[in-house]
Amino acid sequence: MQGLLSVYRVWLSLLAAAFLLTGCLSDGNTVAPATAISGTAATGAAMTGTVVLVDANGVTRTVNIGALGAFQIPTTGLAAPFILRATGSGADAGTVLFSFADGLTGIFNITPLTHMALELLRQGDDTPAADLPTLFSAWGDRVNPANLADIQAAILLAQRRINATLRTAFEVNGLAPATFDFLRTRFSPDGSGIDGVLDSITGLVIAGGQINFNVNGAPITFTIGIDIADIVIGGGTGGGGGTPVTCDAGGQTLTFARNLSVAGPHTNGEQVCFVASTTSLAFSGKTLTNPIQNVVVTLPFSAYAFTDAATGATYEVVFNAGALHEINVTNNANAFHGQFPAVAAGGGGGGAGGVTLRITAGGGGLADINIPGVTAPASQAEFCTDMTDINSTTSLTNALGSVAIGTFTITSCTFSGSVGTVNATLAVTQPVAINVPYVVTYTFN
Repeated sequence: MQGLLSVYRVWLSLLAAAFLLTGCLSDGNTVAPATAISGTAATGAAMTGTVVLVDANGVTRTVNIGALGAFQIPTTGLAAPFILRATGSGADAGTVLFSFADGLTGIFNITPLTHMALELLRQGDDTPAADLPTLFSAWGDRVNPANLADIQAAILLAQRRINATLRTAFEVNGLAPATFDFLRTRFSPDGSGIDGVLDSITGLVIAGGQINFNVNGAPITFTIGIDIADIVIGGGTGGGGGTPVTCDAGGQTLTFARNLSVAGPHTNGEQVCFVASTTSLAFSGKTLTNPIQNVVVTLPFSAYAFTDAATGATYEVVFNAGALHEINVTNNANAFHGQFPAVAAGGGGGGAGGVTLRITAGGGGLADINIPGVTAPASQAEFCTDMTDINSTTSLTNALGSVAIGTFTITSCTFSGSVGTVNATLAVTQPVAINVPYVVTYTFN
């Protein structure tokens, strides 16, 4: 990490210039946005009504559902995990769906699928509440943040069973049931992708511990013992991508390193077989075509961006002298979701291959910065310690000391695989007051 000090100075200079160019100035009363979760509430069609969140201490927040079923709930001062309830109004009167959120930020949808997942979580409890409304009312008394990892594992297990049950519906709508995360993947209620699956579901009834519904009119009785061996949402039962994926001739198996603060179609440690060229990208039973070339990239590198219409994700395929180098993934909100590196990534006290900084300031993105000769951290602890330890020569505080543009407050720090993410707020008081949230993603090669 010793090479990061000079990296920060370059980056902060660009960041300061970006603030001036984008006019992110205030009258001195600007307050950095609070942490929040967001998502879509839909039965297939977008819901209207309200969403209520209950945190681990029983504190509630209520918001109205907006256009296209979108909602956003401030979470500053709250404790995860959360239970969510969407209550319909108008044409949706009488519709009540539940869901779950495990962090202060991120995407967490509310749909019949999340409703089923939470019911399976409830049923798996040693002392379950009578039903989901009762669990919702008693959430603050029944959950303990210390048990969050166990709750997350139970939700992922429920999702795997639901994906296996709806395997055909997922595939018909262009989704990979083995990996698609219906809880954390943003979508629009437009009849495509996961919304197409929701449109096919009718008559959901949960009674006596049994889940029944119809898919395209055909009755389905949920079976908890369904085979989920190939369903690897969240890395599968082993937490490292499940059963290793093998490729036919011409393909290459890559392992995903996720930016844990940005949801999207892939899970950390997920293995995918790619067949990549400058004109097509094939993986998970689909083939993407009509790429847009990134003409800024210079030889020997070249890059082509393919868009997956089913998920809205973009896959930027980078070649080095014609050989596959990496695949960078942004989600349908154009946020960096993570990377499939095809070359050895830094880590474990590894070498000094370099780092790519992807910066978003005040909601706007800056050009990526590629810096060679930077040693990757061995762990999240090392990465975040170097960001915050004032005694470290590579700390963010010391780096900022050489660029007197304001004060940065780090709000979160994560590192996994070869990707680190820092969320923070820049506060400037002179010549005018500015408070700007920013995200910097470090991808180590």
